[in-house]
Amino acid sequence: MKTLYWIFRLLVVLVPLFLVVWPIPIFILPKDNVERYLEILFQMQNTSDPSRFAAIPFVWAFLSLPLAFLSLGLGLSLWYAIEVFINRPKQ
Repeated sequence: MKTLYWIFRLLVVLVPLFLVVWPIPIFILPKDNVERYLEILFQMQNTSDPSRFAAIPFVWAFLSLPLAFLSLGLGLSLWYAIEVFINRPKQ
């Protein structure tokens, strides 16, 4: 039970962190590298204009921040509920 609890604690921290960090390369890479990143991401070797998909990662980047806060809030409330359940008075 304790191992499962520590795995849950780790997930509560790592999932929001992942949602915030994964789009960072899109914003710091030069434009040519972003297009190459998009080609790899969407496997568009046969397409002549990968820039038409350029908005997709940016939309996901902006959506991932509210998702990170939502997952952090849900995780922390579940964490609190588990703490209360584990530490409840024994009858």
